Amino acid sequence: MSARERLLAALTVSPEVRPGEAEQLLSDAIGADTEAPTTEPMIVRWDRLVIHPEADPTEDTIVCCLTDSGQPVALMLDAELRDALGGILIDPAGGH
Repeated sequence: MSARERLLAALTVSPEVRPGEAEQLLSDAIGADTEAPTTEPMIVRWDRLVIHPEADPTEDTIVCCLTDSGQPVALMLDAELRDALGGILIDPAGGH
């Protein structure tokens, strides 16, 4: 299953997304990649959903997030970044 398919599946079961809305939200998010960049950071909040690689541990982990306006955002973490973030979250003082 591709990352896009996994994200679409996650959006479909998210309590924050209305039935039938997942495909449009994902298309809108992909289309947002073509907009001109801004200097303002995009504020997102974790949607309490993480999609782990099923069969291949080298695949990205997807951390599902939402903007304040409800736009889905996928934080893609490879194995190295996943381990680094996990370490910092467990032990903020330890840092990397």
